[in-house]
Amino acid sequence: MDTKYLSYILTIAKKENMTKAAEELFVSQSTLSQYLSKLESELGTPLFYRSKGRLTPTAAGRLYIDAAEKVMAIKDNLYQNIQNLDNRGHIPVCPQDADRADSAFQIQIPGCDHRDIRNQCSLPYPAYSGGKH
Repeated sequence: MDTKYLSYILTIAKKENMTKAAEELFVSQSTLSQYLSKLESELGTPLFYRSKGRLTPTAAGRLYIDAAEKVMAIKDNLYQNIQNLDNRGHIPVCPQDADRADSAFQIQIPGCDHRDIRNQCSLPYPAYSGGKH
């Protein structure tokens, strides 16, 4: 998900200065200024008041910033949730069930393997000896 341009606006708002925002974003001040001008033209209203090198959000700018922060939070949450998913194709099973699970899943889901999660298993288990109990 490309949220680069949202981060542009959020950084301008945070730094309150085009040059400092450009430095933090590793883009030229000209590039950042052109993007902001294009966005403001597209929206038909300024997003920032410009006064002596300081940029402060207008009412429209505040709305845009609030929405951008929400989108960034949703993106961060989504990426974290995706990272928390177990690896696709791997089904955690306790060691005492590993042999049965492996053969059952090989039949039902070709290419699927099990992972030994005995350290995470809440059930008591015998000493692990290559799947033999």
